[in-house]
Amino acid sequence: GELTDCFYWRNVPGVERALLVVGTEKEQDKPASIQIWNTAHGSGARVHTFEFSEQAFAGGAFVEHICGFAQLRPAVGCPPLVVGLSTGQVLLLMARDAATTFEIILNMTGLEEPIVALAADVCETNYVAAADESGRVVVWGLELIREGVYGYKVSYEFDSGVDPCSVIGVRDGVLVTGHVSGMLRFHHVKSKYMYADMVTNSKTIMCMDMHPERDWVAVGGE
Repeated sequence: GELTDCFYWRNVPGVERALLVVGTEKEQDKPASIQIWNTAHGSGARVHTFEFSEQAFAGGAFVEHICGFAQLRPAVGCPPLVVGLSTGQVLLLMARDAATTFEIILNMTGLEEPIVALAADVCETNYVAAADESGRVVVWGLELIREGVYGYKVSYEFDSGVDPCSVIGVRDGVLVTGHVSGMLRFHHVKSKYMYADMVTNSKTIMCMDMHPERDWVAVGGE
């Protein structure tokens, strides 16, 4: 299928270099898929493929395409890969046995439309945030039960309403949302409120990056 997104999955135990993760869309005779490639020595060997061919996985709806990727930064163990789907679901993938086997370990719910923005906390606080096409935003708090095993709960959620969220970032429990108006908004996840906003762009904010150690946010827009 046609490529919809790609991402370098870094710091996976047993992998010399990053894994390249590729998302594809559903075609008439091919399901949407996640392909994982090992980039060691530039060989580009595909090591695993997840195909979303069953309606049951998505609660009765086909996965039309993969919407985006992110990566957690746990204190121990393999960093899980976060995947957003066109069904509104957000998955957590784990690499095991020196990246010879891969497993979907969580299916996080709370959104119903295709994911348009996805982020994982750039620190070690284990938050995952996503926004869907309707403008709804959900932040999940993940709990490391034991190495490689996670549970989750919804920590913060809201509707961005007439000014939909277009891009998202999380750093140390602070959620930053960029919007179609060019507005940047700052939210405290644990206290569940927005505490600051500013106009940074004249049109839609299209991309965002957050510094893992300093209070810096970089944004770009139309």
